[in-house]
Parts: sequence; structure tokens; C-alpha cells
Amino acid sequence: MQKFSKILSLAALACVLSYSLTFCENQNQNQSHNQNPPVPATRPEVSGKIGIYESPYETGDILFSDGSAIPYSTELTLTAAQKENAVAIIYKVSNSTAYGTGLVHKETVAWCLSSANAHNTDITTIHDSVDTDGSDNLTQIRQALIAAGKQNDTGTLSKYPAFEFAVKYANQTGTHVRGTDYETGWYLPTTAELRDIFRVKTMVNGALGLCEGDLFGGDYFWSSNQDSSKAEKALLVGFYSSGNTYYDTKSDDRYKFACAIRQF
Repeated sequence: MQKFSKILSLAALACVLSYSLTFCENQNQNQSHNQNPPVPATRPEVSGKIGIYESPYETGDILFSDGSAIPYSTELTLTAAQKENAVAIIYKVSNSTAYGTGLVHKETVAWCLSSANAHNTDITTIHDSVDTDGSDNLTQIRQALIAAGKQNDTGTLSKYPAFEFAVKYANQTGTHVRGTDYETGWYLPTTAELRDIFRVKTMVNGALGLCEGDLFGGDYFWSSNQDSSKAEKALLVGFYSSGNTYYDTKSDDRYKFACAIRQF
């Protein structure tokens, strides 16, 4: 009887083990059926273009004149044709809108001349704390002059050199935008937009170097913003150290740079 009982116990144990293994196997199968395999993030490639991708663009893309792009990497090299057709470096993507900086900077440039009517006009709508989009700041200056009873002289862009550089960006040598879809729409960035570039300065400079463009060195770049405490002062971002904001007289062009940005 004892021998028979042991045989029954062993048989029962075998059944329990078999059931447990089967249950676990079924659970694993159910779990694998309930989990969707990860889908790799890919962008559709294009052929017959200067780059390998089309929009939507991503931060770090080098954009070409035909609307195609190639992502920057430290291992990337560009052909001569790609260098000749590069138009912008995408430094930010927000709400499906890409923001890119041009390849060419302007050195020794004033925000405006001392003879410009905006030189001593307080333009509250372009104060640093309320303005994050510089695309309409020249319009804001015009409206402020009219509201103040002053002559609107923004049509004489030579009185507003930093803004003139951005508006007429296509005229600069090396921009590669003349005759393309990107000939117009360039503008002088706000301090917030300049700081967006500063945050990815290493990447932007790496891509600019590949395109043989102007790098963001340790220089002061004019924003399109005015200082809130002094009407004759405009704001700059220093592209060294921590990228702080500074102010200086609007007509002072010493060691001052300007860059142009655009939405894509």
C-alpha cells in the first residue's frame, strides 16, 4: 500500500507540474499576443533630391534649396552640390513648425541708426518679456511710430541695418536662397529665438561648418527686442558662456552681429 501511495503521489505531482507549465506557457503566449511589437520611427526617403528626406523636418536637419534635407551627424560629409545648395539649419521644431537659421551672418551692424525715429521711441510690444516671435517686429515698430505721432521711416531700411540684413537676406553672398522658395520670409530673431539657437549651438555650428557657413562664435547677436527700461537700448544675446541677454545703444555697431531665421 505504501508503495502504491508513493506512486499515486508522484503521479499527482507530475500532473501539477504539467498543469503549471502549461498554464505558464499559455500566459506567456497570451501576453505576447496582447503586446504590439514596437514600430521603428522612420522618415520617408526621397530620390532625385539633394537631400534624403522631405518635410516634416527635424532638429538638426540641413535643409537644401529643393526642400529636401539630411540630418546632421559628426560623421556626415557633404558633396560639393549639397554645400552649394544648403540654405538653413533646423534648430527647433514646435507645433509642426520648423525653425531654421541661415548660413550667413552680418558683422559690425547697428540695430538702427541714431537718425532713425525708433532710436528713442519706447516700443512696448517688442519688449523682451512679451515677445517670442520676431517675424512681425518691423511691423510693430512701424505701428508704434505712427501711434506716437512720428513719421514711419521703417520703409527706409538702411536706417535699420540689422532688420535690413534679415529682410534682404537673399542679397547676401552665400545664402543660396535667391530664386528658391526660401528667398523671402527671413527675419531678425527675438532674444527667446536666439536662446533657442544657443541651446543647440554645438549642433548648429557643426552643421554650419559642413555647409561652409558662418559659425556662432563668442559674439553678441542683436535681437529684434527693445530694452524695457531704456527706449534707446535694444537687446542682444551673447553666444559665449551661458548665453545671457544684454542691452546696448541701438545705434552702436561695435562687435555686434546679426543673423536671420525663418519658419519652414
